[in-house]
Amino acid sequence: MHLELSEEEASFLERVMSGYLPALRELVYKTENYDWRQQYKRDEQLLAALLERLRSRGREAPGGDVPAEALLTDVGPSIAPS
Repeated sequence: MHLELSEEEASFLERVMSGYLPALRELVYKTENYDWRQQYKRDEQLLAALLERLRSRGREAPGGDVPAEALLTDVGPSIAPS
């Protein structure tokens, strides 16, 4: 998969992800169902890793565009509990 983001899109995505991370952390600690909690923990780890990679975009993509490989390499799919 290849996805190019403009600097504006990358900044927006970073803000959205940064805003959701605390809510996800709260879900981890408040969820009583063990399986859901484990899934939320995995989601939190994936989101934190993606966010870190997105924040490092200035070092990885000097042209201003952020290739998806910089965000998605070694990140598997996540399925939220239903």
